Amino acid sequence: MKTKFQNNWQAHNITESIGKYAEKLGLDCICTGGGCDFIYKRFPCGVQAVLNVEAECPDSLDEPSSVTVYQDDDWTVYVDYQFKDAREAMKWMRDINPVACT
Repeated sequence: MKTKFQNNWQAHNITESIGKYAEKLGLDCICTGGGCDFIYKRFPCGVQAVLNVEAECPDSLDEPSSVTVYQDDDWTVYVDYQFKDAREAMKWMRDINPVACT
């Protein structure tokens, strides 16, 4: 798949289906250094959205998933949003505009 955006998912612990779909939506990846990496979106105001399933990145697009929106760089202040699958969660990540950024 050719896209203008390169999130470099191949260098992370992220499955091909998740990585390619995230890339298609313009989402990035973040490496934790602990063997589990995530699909990620950072906003200019410091708010960060992270795709996960029980503290890990989902393995498939059909897996029930959540997006955790962190309101600080220490990842201590956050809100979780639940979705029926990773596909829906990543579309939501693409489209959100946190109130803190407006």
